[in-house]
Amino acid sequence: QSTWDSYLPVPPILFEILNCSELHKPPEGGKTLQLHLDTTLSVSKASLSTKTFHSAVISDVLFQLLSFITVFSSDISFPEIVIPIITSLRLKLKDTNVIRFKKQFQLLLENILSQKKWIEDKRNKVEYGPTDIEKIKNFLLNNNNEIENSPLVKYHQTMKHIRESEKQAFLEGQGSRKDKDDGEDDDDEGDDFSDVDEDDSDDNNGFDDDEDDD
Repeated sequence: QSTWDSYLPVPPILFEILNCSELHKPPEGGKTLQLHLDTTLSVSKASLSTKTFHSAVISDVLFQLLSFITVFSSDISFPEIVIPIITSLRLKLKDTNVIRFKKQFQLLLENILSQKKWIEDKRNKVEYGPTDIEKIKNFLLNNNNEIENSPLVKYHQTMKHIRESEKQAFLEGQGSRKDKDDGEDDDDEGDDFSDVDEDDSDDNNGFDDDEDDD
């Protein structure tokens, strides 16, 4: 987008995913599944109602949203660009009662607001107006070190590192499981990714199920 010098409205598509009906249904209990969307082409229909699938989709969508916003993190118009995103995140916070999802929304929102204030502080120091196009294009130009240490960019780098670590661990786990299964008859082909027994009794609620939020 920055290369094209244009803005593509990606956030509405991402929020449409968050609003899909499957994520608003209570997940199935019992077994959970190992899943990393970067390495998954498809999942079975039964997997759509699992807690792990819900978590994977929400985490991935929020990371894609974060990555999108970070592209504009040094743009002089960043405070205006993120207004609809801030509004949508605040709405999700209101209609989401699952604590772990609520925390993810809140953390992203806080970092966007911090970056918004960071840009506003920088913008208040300039001596040109909206009609000075060339100067606007050069806003924060050659300030790469300062930009890299801005709130949203640092948060994006942290989340990117976490996701890469999780992906690597997932791939290593899949490789170990494949080695273990070699030579064994496996008649269970219903799932598109591996299942693991997990006792997680405090997270049996769906995307919108009632849950205490202290």
